[in-house]
Amino acid sequence: MRTESIEFQSFMSGEYKSKKRLHPKWITVAKGSIAIPIISSLNGSFAFAATQDTVAPVVASTTKESIIHAFDPLIDLMISVALPIAGIMITGGALMIMLGQKDKGFMLIMNASLGYVLVNLSPLLLSLLESVGKAI
Repeated sequence: MRTESIEFQSFMSGEYKSKKRLHPKWITVAKGSIAIPIISSLNGSFAFAATQDTVAPVVASTTKESIIHAFDPLIDLMISVALPIAGIMITGGALMIMLGQKDKGFMLIMNASLGYVLVNLSPLLLSLLESVGKAI
């Protein structure tokens, strides 16, 4: 088993990656007087990251992508169902206006329209949230 000790600053900045390693098995990051083992995966990304108190799991990028895209069929289903539901709600709102309940009718039409737009924007909002998460 190969053990390497690197400085915490170079670990956080990513400078240690510039060195070529053939088959990394274990890397030890020294934090003060504590050495925390980090298990390296096959593709070079880390399975565990070092923190001061604990070893927190970090999901590899391929696993993150598969988890994120696992919900794509559900999102596509919600987008497909949104138009008929919004159509029914808008028709119900128009009927309520015809029956003399203008406030409830317009509120129903407005909520159906806003909900339809938000459901169709949900993939954009999720990709925005994903990019914010990557930036942090």
